[in-house]
Amino acid sequence: MAERVQQDLELMLTELEQMQRVGLLSAEETKMVIKKRKRYEYKMQKQTKIKEDILAYIQYECSLLDLIELRRDKIGYLHKKNEIDDAIAKRIHRLFKITEHRFGHVDEKVWITHLGFLQRMHWKAECGKVLKRFTQASGGQSEDVWIFASRFQGDQQIGLSRTLLLEGLRFHPESIKIYREYFMLEIGFCKDIKANPELGEDLEDPQAVSDGEIVKTVFEKALETTQSPLFAAEMLTLVQKSKLYR
Repeated sequence: MAERVQQDLELMLTELEQMQRVGLLSAEETKMVIKKRKRYEYKMQKQTKIKEDILAYIQYECSLLDLIELRRDKIGYLHKKNEIDDAIAKRIHRLFKITEHRFGHVDEKVWITHLGFLQRMHWKAECGKVLKRFTQASGGQSEDVWIFASRFQGDQQIGLSRTLLLEGLRFHPESIKIYREYFMLEIGFCKDIKANPELGEDLEDPQAVSDGEIVKTVFEKALETTQSPLFAAEMLTLVQKSKLYR
């Protein structure tokens, strides 16, 4: 175990030497980082890993990354980000993946926190991969996971948001929660197209979208599937509030 820990610490020396050399860390702070990492790495080498230990390691590395960013602003040093900041961020990413592999099936918060970190780093490709694993890990059993995943994609990923909700409906064909989210998504997209027609340039039939045809289709499908007059009234209220049809 000691040999493996020492090897891992040696791999981290380059970034630490860079940080000390350019004044992002003092010599004393560098020693403290090595000491802290050594303690966490020993815990990571245990056969039975404890979730709280890994999360504490993640939190420490996140705090170190925050400190480096603050020091950069203070001294105006913007170089060596690949060797320093990205090295720390990749370690955090790796620790999150270990946590998800072992504990993700019982703790959705781990996935959500990881996605938030990747969003902060602007690692869109990794966000997509983690999001896919997140929905797979849930086994499709949680309606909230599909809704969260759809919302996480944001306004620039309408196609992915729609796909995720449709996949959620495959697992939960009568889910009012998912249909509500899907209906609101299409209302919002229709309004965006009306306000900015350029957004529909790549669509097969932008006129149908701006005319609210998709909204009507979702309404009819939701009504047919859920057989809920109360939900139908709710959807009509949402349309009225959106002022989509005047």
